[in-house]
Amino acid sequence: MTQRDFQTPLAKVKGLGSAHDGVNHWVYQRISAVALIVLGLWLVCSLSYHGDDSYADVVTWLANPWTASGMFLFISAVTFHAVLGIQVIIEDYVHAAFWRYASLLILKFLMISIPVLSLFFLIKIAFLGSK
Repeated sequence: MTQRDFQTPLAKVKGLGSAHDGVNHWVYQRISAVALIVLGLWLVCSLSYHGDDSYADVVTWLANPWTASGMFLFISAVTFHAVLGIQVIIEDYVHAAFWRYASLLILKFLMISIPVLSLFFLIKIAFLGSK
């Protein structure tokens, strides 16, 4: 007989329950969704206002620090929201531990790369303009 045979049913299941990460994940998903609503409305209104402008005018508009900051926040919020959603899909449907871990690692790497590259390009536009 093992020690587990003498444990109460509560002791046998202790530690097998929720990791309590789901609530934080849910809250982050909702916060990023609200941020996307606000930033998305800003982006649609801004782009509709500049719809008839030339390429040089749009680049000049994007070189403005406030516009570039809003664009970076929008791209960051989109990627963060996407990571949260795709992470849930991977955790639910990829059952092999190795492939789940590898998929999550690749996902995080790709989704960190997108805001970093967008920041690089926004800085390049801000300093070089339409050259």
